[in-house]
Amino acid sequence: MLSYLHAFHAGNFADVQKHSALALTATMMQSKKSGIAFMDTHAGSAVYDLGSERARKTGEADSGVQKLWAARDRLSSSDWQPVLSVLAGLNGKAAQLKLKRYPGSPAWFRHFLRDDDSLVTFELHPTEGERLADWASSPRIRVVRSDGLSGMLNQLPPRQPRLLVLVDPSYEVKSDYADVAATLQKAWQKCRHGVY
Repeated sequence: MLSYLHAFHAGNFADVQKHSALALTATMMQSKKSGIAFMDTHAGSAVYDLGSERARKTGEADSGVQKLWAARDRLSSSDWQPVLSVLAGLNGKAAQLKLKRYPGSPAWFRHFLRDDDSLVTFELHPTEGERLADWASSPRIRVVRSDGLSGMLNQLPPRQPRLLVLVDPSYEVKSDYADVAATLQKAWQKCRHGVY
């Protein structure tokens, strides 16, 4: 069984980069009104407690999202506003100095869901999948407890005219590198208008 749990790494510098790119891409794609099918191939949990024992064991959020949050007053570019809005919305007034919670990829996607959009998340880890299913309370969000790479291929093409897929496995299994490349090639053949 896979042992990777993102709670040890939530909010690290890679999350900041990944989720900032995701927020910017979703915002840009939503400049058109037509619906978007969002997919998250390795969803994990939807929300992470940055004060939890797991998060504090590595302290990776301190040099990632906490550093970004401390500098938020200097982030004047409009590109940062969706990111800061998601973080503030999840943390509320408690986020004056430090963030207490960090949104996983499903929560970022959920923030951008509109009426004609949908989200399909894939999670193979039983505990993470259960947490994700408990969190997903919208009919526009579907949790599929299976391998995300093959699951994504089975969902293509979507009913919406546009597609945004986040592919971010843990690379705990070394074959993930080749599997991701092969899957993206197949996905592009099935849905050439997708953004992967």
